[in-house]
Amino acid sequence: GQLQCLVAPGFLGHASKALLDDLPRYLAGIAYRIDNLQGRVAKDRAGMAAVAPWETRLAALRENGDLATTSELHQLVQEFRIATFSQPVGTAVKVSAKRLQQRFAAAEGLLASA
Repeated sequence: GQLQCLVAPGFLGHASKALLDDLPRYLAGIAYRIDNLQGRVAKDRAGMAAVAPWETRLAALRENGDLATTSELHQLVQEFRIATFSQPVGTAVKVSAKRLQQRFAAAEGLLASA
């Protein structure tokens, strides 16, 4: 599912340069997660539960938000995935649930006022 989200059909037509630059690192994060899954299934499920609300909110914003904002938030969610599942791969920016909450609230607030 994560791979499908990253490289969905037609993604090259709307992917930002920043996303394309970070794509190899995101793919390395997926590989790291899979390679280190054995014996850590419960921890992986907890990580999935931590990421899921951000994916849901991102999907809602994509339906009504502008492409630039949703593209930026998509990358932040991907960075959060790296921080959650593949810390040795490293994130490009500092990201946490608190930072995501601030960014999503701002984007949702702009959408609500439009």
